[in-house]
Amino acid sequence: MQLSKYFIVLLLLYCTKVDAQFDYKEDWIIPNCDENYPEFPGGISALHQYLQKAIKYPKWVYKNEITDTVRIIFTVGTSGKIVAIKAEEYKHERLAQVVMNAFKKMPAWKPGTIACKPVEMKEAIRIYFLVQ
Repeated sequence: MQLSKYFIVLLLLYCTKVDAQFDYKEDWIIPNCDENYPEFPGGISALHQYLQKAIKYPKWVYKNEITDTVRIIFTVGTSGKIVAIKAEEYKHERLAQVVMNAFKKMPAWKPGTIACKPVEMKEAIRIYFLVQ
């Protein structure tokens, strides 16, 4: 969760303002600003449902009883569209490609905001392939 700490620090730096108009007094003004992370339409449960439908487990995974974890790092743009996708920490290239294809077809998210303005934000999700 280092990314979250980075955005919190960034938010504090952006929202903290010094106003020194009153006889050498420094008044810290924190404007009505907030930070919202990107959100899949319908929330987390809708994201899980989408991924279950969109990721088709290849038959060779079952046949060979393959387990793997694919970590997807993606950027939600200011319009909510996924603008960059990268797969990491996987053993099987074909599984990583299956997951990336599902993310490429993903509907637009509600974009993240800092100080009430849409900004690009990175997210990371792990997809586990387990054969039981």
